[in-house]
Amino acid sequence: METKQPELISIVNENDVVIGSATKSRVYSEGLLHRVAHILIFNQSGKIILQKRSAKKDFCPLHWSSSSHGHVRFGEDYVDAAMREANEELGIDVIPRYIRKFRYQSIDIGKFIGVCVASYFGNVKPDHNDVLTHELVHYDNIDKFLHGRLVHGELRFLMENIKLRDLYLISMR
Repeated sequence: METKQPELISIVNENDVVIGSATKSRVYSEGLLHRVAHILIFNQSGKIILQKRSAKKDFCPLHWSSSSHGHVRFGEDYVDAAMREANEELGIDVIPRYIRKFRYQSIDIGKFIGVCVASYFGNVKPDHNDVLTHELVHYDNIDKFLHGRLVHGELRFLMENIKLRDLYLISMR
């Protein structure tokens, strides 16, 4: 029987330059600076896919988050990771466009968040190990939609630091 190798995550320095790799458990136990990719996926009507994370998730279960996101694996860049995560979590193939990155500090660990956008006009087929459900929400109504709901800290951070209308326009080019 073949044993599954642990996923290696890119470890970076303060300038977001890859300096090595580590397992997810080591990243969090040692507080290593690493990368996460978020992808915001829009349809032609300006609606963005938001996902509610599965109860099976270790971190922020049942929280609303971006269309898809995840750790950048060793050997990937932000776009590669965004494309992989959209396929794994939502069952869709997209071609992301890299927008920018942010330095993000949660209570216990620092990371760089790479933001990508894409457009998608088909049906979403979520992997329910990762995604409990998803909603299409117009970018003008996201604050109202998220009000009173559990929201992943990284999504809240992104909503405070980017203009969704601008990202929608970029995704349609």
